[in-house]
Amino acid sequence: MSNDRRMRSPREDEEMYDADSHTSKRSRNIAYDNNQLHPPYSEQPRNLSNPSIPAARVKVEPGTAPPPPPAAAATPAKEPQTGCTKRPDQGGRTGRQTTINTNFFPLSLRPAYKTIHHYHIDIAPEVPPRRNRELWQELQRHPIMMETGTLVAYDGRHSVFSPKQLPAVHDNNGAVTIKIQLAGQKQEIAFKIMHVKEIDMEALVIFLKTGQYTQDCTDTIQALNVALTHKPYSNMVTVGRSVFTPDGAQDLRGGVEMWHGIYHTVRLGQQQLFVNVDKSAGAFVKGGSAIELMKSIAPRWNPSQSLDRRDKDAIETVLKGLFFRVTHRGKQFKRKYKMTQLSRSGADDTFFDHTTNDGGTRKVSVEQYYQHTYSARLHYPRAPCFGVPGRNNTVAYFPAELCYFESGQPYKKKLNDEQVAAMLRAASMKPEPRIQKIKQSIQTLDFRNNPFLAAFGMSISDRMADVPARILQPPRIEFARGVKVVPRQGTWELNASQQYLKPVTLHSWGLVVFENEGRLSRGKVESFVRRLVQVLSTAGMNVVMMEPPIGYAQPQASIDKEIESARRRIVKVSGGKPIQLLIAVLPGKGLMYPDIKAFCETSVSGIMTQCALASKIEKVNDSYCRLLGMKIVAKLGGTVNRLEENSLGFIERGRTLVVGADVTHAAPGETDRPSIASVVALVDDCGFRHIGRIQRQPSQGVGAVEVIEGLPALMMDLIASYKQIMKHHPQRILFYRDGVSESQFPEILRTEVKAIKIACHQIDPKYKPAVTFVVVKKRHNTRFFPMDRRDSDRSGNCESGTVVDSMITHPTEFDFYLQSHAGLQGTSRCAQYCVLYDENKFTSDDLQQLTFNLCHVYSRCSKATSIVPAVQYAHLLAYRARCYRDIGVNTDRPEAMPISNDLKNTMFFV
Repeated sequence: MSNDRRMRSPREDEEMYDADSHTSKRSRNIAYDNNQLHPPYSEQPRNLSNPSIPAARVKVEPGTAPPPPPAAAATPAKEPQTGCTKRPDQGGRTGRQTTINTNFFPLSLRPAYKTIHHYHIDIAPEVPPRRNRELWQELQRHPIMMETGTLVAYDGRHSVFSPKQLPAVHDNNGAVTIKIQLAGQKQEIAFKIMHVKEIDMEALVIFLKTGQYTQDCTDTIQALNVALTHKPYSNMVTVGRSVFTPDGAQDLRGGVEMWHGIYHTVRLGQQQLFVNVDKSAGAFVKGGSAIELMKSIAPRWNPSQSLDRRDKDAIETVLKGLFFRVTHRGKQFKRKYKMTQLSRSGADDTFFDHTTNDGGTRKVSVEQYYQHTYSARLHYPRAPCFGVPGRNNTVAYFPAELCYFESGQPYKKKLNDEQVAAMLRAASMKPEPRIQKIKQSIQTLDFRNNPFLAAFGMSISDRMADVPARILQPPRIEFARGVKVVPRQGTWELNASQQYLKPVTLHSWGLVVFENEGRLSRGKVESFVRRLVQVLSTAGMNVVMMEPPIGYAQPQASIDKEIESARRRIVKVSGGKPIQLLIAVLPGKGLMYPDIKAFCETSVSGIMTQCALASKIEKVNDSYCRLLGMKIVAKLGGTVNRLEENSLGFIERGRTLVVGADVTHAAPGETDRPSIASVVALVDDCGFRHIGRIQRQPSQGVGAVEVIEGLPALMMDLIASYKQIMKHHPQRILFYRDGVSESQFPEILRTEVKAIKIACHQIDPKYKPAVTFVVVKKRHNTRFFPMDRRDSDRSGNCESGTVVDSMITHPTEFDFYLQSHAGLQGTSRCAQYCVLYDENKFTSDDLQQLTFNLCHVYSRCSKATSIVPAVQYAHLLAYRARCYRDIGVNTDRPEAMPISNDLKNTMFFV
């Protein structure tokens, strides 16, 4: 479990990206870390205050300290807030011992004072969060704050931490209001500062040694994080827990560029504190002239001409919500405006009611107004205007050519596929270059010359921690006729000697080609069919229909009608037998795929489909057909392979249900679209066959607890299906849960574990299977680097099976890091497994080896997966649900998705 689960800053849960699917959990395309995103909702842009502007007037008003805010209540806790399972032993022992580097830097804590003072601050009138630090700098320059005699750390919101008391607060009964009027402004800014509590720093030292937990441990870690980040957050562009600079920015096209950044946070280890430092990357809107920015978004547009509707929509999508400045008022005019709309016509054809000197009104164009009022002659009068909210519910327009955008504004919208691909390429970095980048980040952060760290007694090493690790032995993969394969570096080859363990009979199938026959000839499709049939037959399948019917359909045609036509054609050729499989050949990625899946999988009589790209069909080979064959066998209910006997001992002993669960959310701006919960269960004893259930549930917005609200009903359904297939109820349940941040652990533990128990009780009050509940985390910044080349794979990453369960893991709770997959590109991301609840009494070795072994039984490739397949399938199923047509239906309660009864107990989602 992550080291500071209970001792976190309020913003620590803001990393969110699914590394395998390359899809944000909330579709927030802001800051990648290779395959990672940091969401924008804690945006803290660079400090734009002008230190040369003095405070003109200052008022200090004493006050009586109110009760501390509820969130800051200092109530000691006897047990950790998460209530997670304690580590059952001293850690695992199996596997080859080794030592690796990790991006954790040891932190020594030698405070000059035994306590830290926590204060709550309110700023009135309320300002956007981006301005908080700017105003804080104004307050800090006043003698009342400077008389403290030490540096004070501010989190940019409502918390202030100081190693010493703030005299102005304590001299006024624990609360003081300081009013400052900024030079050149009429409005006063009032800062109300209240003392919350004294934090005993010794509590953290005691916890590291003994595991004795108090609330002061949480508060100390929060204070240290605020002190750690105060200086870089004040001087650099901040998104989530990363700070960014424009140095080396890379163009992503469409007005967006990628900036390199640095992620850093205090983490709790075993008897040791660390600072986790990593490289990151973020998407930002380009700065500069508005006209140039608009041209980069719509390259075909000539600023001398009007915008067409398509270009207007594209520009408005990117720029809406961003802040811009104007040039016609001179350099001294610093006001910023928030763009809310783009005018339909140019400045020469956008009119408004202008009040004349005699009190009347007349219609004038924006072009005429700016020429008359500011002597600003427009070079591009047909270019559109930026609209901002005006007085009395009106819209004020600014000609685009008089506007410019400051750099450093995070791009909060969803990146398109090309931008995602470009960003992943730019952000991807092999282990050795990544180490060098992290070392450069340490130099940039300059811990040794950070006075805030010294004030709080922190000293941070500039050398990565050497961490003990083990490399687990991979299981052997078993095919039919006793053929066994030993994975090497997380992968194994497929060849003609490997027959399916449980083949199926294929007697009714066909193809529909959504491509022009002139581009993909019938001869090439028939050649693909022959090659596929040969591969399937060699692997043990009984392909009765050797020459399936092939039909061509136009991409613009009605998909429903074309598929129904293909169904009738196949049924007729097969002699009236129901269709088993329809292979749809598509002209490109994403084209028609959602509509095909939606129609085939939600219609009353479902159709199993397998999509293939025309480019793959045209250049077909045995390797592609073998991979396609694995998916086809899985979809039709067969089994490709299994692990050698005794590799899944816990499962092989029978009566075990392995479950993977995930919740995904709608993309930005899709507030009317619900979240999707998916639950997938293993329903055999060899780790291969899975079935899944999905439901829609209300989208509660960014930061919502991801509780699966209808979990009892889903679990009852899965357990009933398991009994139908296996002929008995499971007596053990191993539940892997993805998509949960550490701050949500208590809620998930309280609700979802209880939901599983409720489901079992509703089946039979006497039915009480032993439950183990494990959270799987990929959205973290822990990275492993091999120190010995013998412990690395071909990509330079740590070898598949590398496990760490000491030093950088939680001091007392049951967690471990496992890098189960082989590296492909960049630096691999290990998975973190956190055991929240365990009635099956796993040892570290048993759970680690079982989890690693499970990663080798996946129906889509001959590689070990980065997370257990049940969770990987839950990802696939959740995102498949996005294809369904009625996904946008509003609902106030959990509601099952409309999967065809013919498909719901199959692996249609692979």
